[in-house]
Amino acid sequence: MEAKQFQLAEELRKSIRGIVKTDEPMAKHTTFGIGGPADLYIEPADTDDLAQIIVWLNERQIPWFVLGDGANVLVADKGIRGAVIHMGKPFRKVKIDGEKVIVGSAAKLDKVVSATVDAGLAGLESTAGIPGTIGGAIVMNAGTYRGQIGDVTEKVCVVTTDGVQLEMTPENLQFRYRWSVFQEDKNKIIVEAYLGLKPGNKEELVRTMEYIRHRRNMNLPTVGRSAGCMFKNPDGYSAGQLIDEAGLKGTSIGDAVVADKHANFILNIGKASATEVKELAERVRGTIKGKFDIDLEYEVRIIGDW
Repeated sequence: MEAKQFQLAEELRKSIRGIVKTDEPMAKHTTFGIGGPADLYIEPADTDDLAQIIVWLNERQIPWFVLGDGANVLVADKGIRGAVIHMGKPFRKVKIDGEKVIVGSAAKLDKVVSATVDAGLAGLESTAGIPGTIGGAIVMNAGTYRGQIGDVTEKVCVVTTDGVQLEMTPENLQFRYRWSVFQEDKNKIIVEAYLGLKPGNKEELVRTMEYIRHRRNMNLPTVGRSAGCMFKNPDGYSAGQLIDEAGLKGTSIGDAVVADKHANFILNIGKASATEVKELAERVRGTIKGKFDIDLEYEVRIIGDW
């Protein structure tokens, strides 16, 4: 298999302008610091390069997965069979044109929040402090009780599995709580988003942004590494509160532990394996089901060769 990987990598390098690696450890690219090697690791040079990569992979029936900054994912210890496409620097641009913001899918969400607030634009400040990229935020419809990114998304540019570049509107995106159509439709890759904001009082926006960041930081663990909230909040409940009430704070398997400060976080406090994290998460889910008859749904995406 390794010989075939190297052969494929050499072939792909001759076809694209981006970066191609083999057996790249995903632990280097995830906020958990966990994950085995990907057979192929690819960083496209631009949107046209990405389109060519997708066509090349699909022609050879090589499965692929798109990775942003590595938040909100748990990669298996055995790694990922197939290709990981990492949306890097070419997809991090942020352009503000009046009340419109054109932003690349790999741009850090919190940096985009700062840029829009600095420009006196309102509408995105409710997502201040949320980790991850614009692309990941749109996939998950990231937000807080104050609002979500889907509220201000006017258009999303994607590349399809056929290498076609398309534009999608909110009607196509089907935003709802922590969900967008991209969680169901795996045949499109986000490359760019158009956000529609409104003029606001810059001083008030700065105060709101800093307040939200402060509140978020106060409630977040300060030790260990995580992928963000492990579970979605069930209707009418807080996942963290349920886990706390079940007495699960501090529960651990190896170096994977349920955070004391925010029970909806599972932390890697050393050299936790993906298996340990997943086993702990399943123990939490089982306990919550047993005590409250509530099924916790994962917010973190669990991927790879389990």
